[in-house]
Amino acid sequence: MPTVDDSVNVMMTHLKKVADSGKAFNIHPYFHELTMDVICRIAMGQRGTRQFENPHVDVCKRVFAHFGVDRLSTFAFLFPFDWFIWCLRRFAFVTANLRKAPFKELLDILRKEIKERKELRVEGKNVQEGDRIDFIDLFLDAEASEISDHNGDYMQNKGSLKVAKKMTTDEIGAQCFVFLLAGFDTTANTLANTMFFLAKDPERQKILQSEIDEVCSDEDVTYEQLQSLKYGDAVMKEALRMIPIAAL
Repeated sequence: MPTVDDSVNVMMTHLKKVADSGKAFNIHPYFHELTMDVICRIAMGQRGTRQFENPHVDVCKRVFAHFGVDRLSTFAFLFPFDWFIWCLRRFAFVTANLRKAPFKELLDILRKEIKERKELRVEGKNVQEGDRIDFIDLFLDAEASEISDHNGDYMQNKGSLKVAKKMTTDEIGAQCFVFLLAGFDTTANTLANTMFFLAKDPERQKILQSEIDEVCSDEDVTYEQLQSLKYGDAVMKEALRMIPIAAL
């Protein structure tokens, strides 16, 4: 919660600069920076805020811009056979560098970060005093270089089968990939759409502001206070009803 609060306060300083100009501006990029900042600080081990300095933002935007519109995706929809999809997937990964595919670029960045974290672990420098354990650390704790089910031993000694399925390095990269994409765009879009509706409806904006002033009177907002924002919850849900965020 303190990490999210700090990232929000940093975003507000950026917003204040552009708002003080008195001119209209696009608020959407600010929420993209906020959501990526929170994800990277909590899930990826980023130390401190990097709003408007985070390379992940541009890459993730390009991933979504190419999602479902490239020719390989078109073929996948035209011929939805398991063997054909497998062939396309292999072809997509092999030719990703030549096509400068943004998803491959993002995966490479994540693999590099995971490799660096593993090297720090070997040196005993992965966690400094006061640091939180992030998701990469949790995934690395479950890492395995290979997986074996010992079928031969099981056939000879039934009932003694023990299979430990742990995460490989590629699986860790894939999980981080999902964290970045799943929370980055959907959360930013929800916040941006909500702000758009509030900007068009000053009366309800005042009602929401009054509830926030009443419930969150302290300088530090708590999780319990956020749960008490009933009107705020209704506003967010109405924005999601108006524009379902998962639908392109």
